[in-house]
Amino acid sequence: MDLSLTEQEQLLKDSVLTFVEREATTTALVDLQESDTGFEAKWLSSMADAGWLGALVPAELGGVGANAMEAAIICEALGRGPVPGPFMMSSVVSAAMIRATERTPARDSLLTAISEGTAVVAPAFSIPDRSWDGLRHGLAPTREDGDVALAGTLSYVPYAAGATHLLVPVAEGDATPRAFAVVATNQKGVASRLLSGFLDRNYEVSLDRARLDETCLLTIGSSEVVQNALALVYILLAAYQVGGCAALLERSVAYSNTRVQFAMPIGRFQRVQDHIVELLNAMDAARWCTYEAIWRFDAQSDEDVAALQASAHLAQAVSSESYITCADQAHKVHGGIGVDPQYGLTLYTQQSRSLFNFMGDPRWHKREMVAALAWSR
Repeated sequence: MDLSLTEQEQLLKDSVLTFVEREATTTALVDLQESDTGFEAKWLSSMADAGWLGALVPAELGGVGANAMEAAIICEALGRGPVPGPFMMSSVVSAAMIRATERTPARDSLLTAISEGTAVVAPAFSIPDRSWDGLRHGLAPTREDGDVALAGTLSYVPYAAGATHLLVPVAEGDATPRAFAVVATNQKGVASRLLSGFLDRNYEVSLDRARLDETCLLTIGSSEVVQNALALVYILLAAYQVGGCAALLERSVAYSNTRVQFAMPIGRFQRVQDHIVELLNAMDAARWCTYEAIWRFDAQSDEDVAALQASAHLAQAVSSESYITCADQAHKVHGGIGVDPQYGLTLYTQQSRSLFNFMGDPRWHKREMVAALAWSR
């Protein structure tokens, strides 16, 4: 497989990397750890002007309508930061799933707002105390005076404090959700609190009979449409993780060549070389699996659906495992300096843990890969 980029794709990659180097420096990202939202609001206008926020939004709605390769280039470059915040959650996860709903004026307006940066939509997909199983579970809505009301607790909602809306699966009981509720975060009955721990900006959101009108319910399309949207989400999350792996490898190699111990660079010590080889192998595994999935998505046909689904699950499983492996091996190369928050290595460690089971853990994805390929014992 040839992983070289076309001239236009390279220009796109360079523009995102320039943004990362100029705006999302290590110092800036470390400082954001103490902020209320975990990301810079001013990034939204820059990303909107560049077309990144609308990468998955159709052109007729003000977006770019990028293919998987173009969107993955953006994700991988931002992952090198690692740039936190609304792009991956709002413009990738939420936008892809909203696109999988039936077309209505409210749905189209929301996609346009995402591409313009005036709406940041946080996906509330994680279910506490249950293993990930696609979109099987959701809150059960009630009707009050002609409006829809939602009540319940949503755990592990990423960047909820900086979001304008939440995207919540709704269903009766444990049935497969047939709609998404778009919940405005500034309304009465919606409250959030930051969860403690090492995950990056995960919140518990409480809905106390939050009121919605019927236009805030987006009907989910066919199973095939939803599975295709989820496959794209898995692939683009994997691309973001590949970017983090690449940055960890580059930082580790650079450090091993400049850190001197016993009158020589530590990169000459065999054990340090072992850690870097582990980094390289993990990054390569993630990159090859992810780029094969990108190729399959952009070249998909009706006869290749099973292979695409399997490839997307494999990319997400391998990239999640590789990101944690790369973070762990990078810490072994850096030693003590790596745990200093100001150094910035822990930013990658935190992201690797935050994304490990965000849309299903690797074991679940591997099971789904086997199911897609219809393998049997």
